[in-house]
Amino acid sequence: MKTKIFTLTLALALASFAQAQKDSTNEPVVIDGKRFKVLIYEKDKDSTAGKSEWNFETKNNDDIVKPDKPFVPKTVITKWNVMELGLNNTLSNNSFEMPTAYANMELEGAKSINFHWGIIQQGVNLIKGKLRLIYGLGVEYNNYRFKQNIDLVKDSRPLETVLNTQHEYTKNKLVTQYITVPLMLNYKSNPKDPDNSFNFSAGIQAGYLYGAHQKQKWSDGGKEKRKIKDDYNLADYRFGYVVNFGYSGFNLYAKYYPTPMFKDNRGPDLNTVAAGIIISSF
Repeated sequence: MKTKIFTLTLALALASFAQAQKDSTNEPVVIDGKRFKVLIYEKDKDSTAGKSEWNFETKNNDDIVKPDKPFVPKTVITKWNVMELGLNNTLSNNSFEMPTAYANMELEGAKSINFHWGIIQQGVNLIKGKLRLIYGLGVEYNNYRFKQNIDLVKDSRPLETVLNTQHEYTKNKLVTQYITVPLMLNYKSNPKDPDNSFNFSAGIQAGYLYGAHQKQKWSDGGKEKRKIKDDYNLADYRFGYVVNFGYSGFNLYAKYYPTPMFKDNRGPDLNTVAAGIIISSF
């Protein structure tokens, strides 16, 4: 209230100055405060009295319609910690069944987890913020859960498997770890308002194998576990196709790696597939 009284007093003091400054358009003089504006209107001048009368009007700034600023997309957008979580499996000649020679490596698809951590991703604006080129660096983990009680034989060339009759495993899986470099084109239907935007990305993802191990758990009078590190004849590099799509903050992904999972003639002829949800999307 005190602020309004002070502003109105100031307006009266400036009225004569405003009269001198006003042009023939007779537009109001505006005094802009933090919370409200004072608009000073001049009535028709009384030529006989030689005076001008004034009207004063105050408006909250929230009530004054301001023109929207034009949307200018950023040239480069950087995202940290883009997470993907889903399931992975293997294909052999477009079938989920293992090759005959490695039938005992059959997987439990519902328990084979895929996790990708996009440490950093950047999107370069190509067309009005709607189309961007995305690249980045990340780490991907593939867990292949075995149905049978098998051991992968370390340092075997080609890869050998044996049935373990000493322990009954409660968990038995092969874990692979890759450094990843994605390269995709991303389309966003409404870049000005990402919360109301359809998203679609497609491209490739390269991976370099930096670690692998077989992890097993069993109970033998107590909980037991072990981790056996080896490359198990896995291919050092892999290249795959990636598709992401969704609306607003809900996005899904799918991946297919046409490059073989194992080195030539050193393991089963398999390709990796994965699908799931993007926890924090680009």
